[in-house]
Amino acid sequence: MATVKYYIRDGKKGATIYVHFNISTSQKFRTTTGLYIDPKDWNARKGLPKNTAATSKKVLITLQTLERVIMDKYNETTSGGQIFDKDFLKLVVNDFFNKDKEKGDRFTDFVQKLNLKCKTTKNNIISSYKEDYFFDRKIREDRVLDDLDRLFQN
Repeated sequence: MATVKYYIRDGKKGATIYVHFNISTSQKFRTTTGLYIDPKDWNARKGLPKNTAATSKKVLITLQTLERVIMDKYNETTSGGQIFDKDFLKLVVNDFFNKDKEKGDRFTDFVQKLNLKCKTTKNNIISSYKEDYFFDRKIREDRVLDDLDRLFQN
């Protein structure tokens, strides 16, 4: 049976909390949660924050909710025939904490603005070329007509 456990990587103040997801002895995945905690507020035996400080309680509730989300996503993917791997675990965790969405939105906005700017520039260039082309063509037509007029006048 799959299990979700948490641990902190280093003993410094503000240690990073990692999630460890075990499917079997051969399938173990780890990734960072992006949460930090003071090691004195961490219960290493339980793999969860101590239930003492208000911030630790918030982190505890967040980690318990994340565990349920990971297990739900794991059950959904495996029942659908998909593979649950480290990349998928990272995706689930990032989605839970709304990581990369803001960056993605900024990137999408940037691309859309760039695309609009390119289209505008492209349209300006095309219309400029069209104007030049038709202007040149008009001049050539006028010259041809002037030459024909001179020929027939003589």
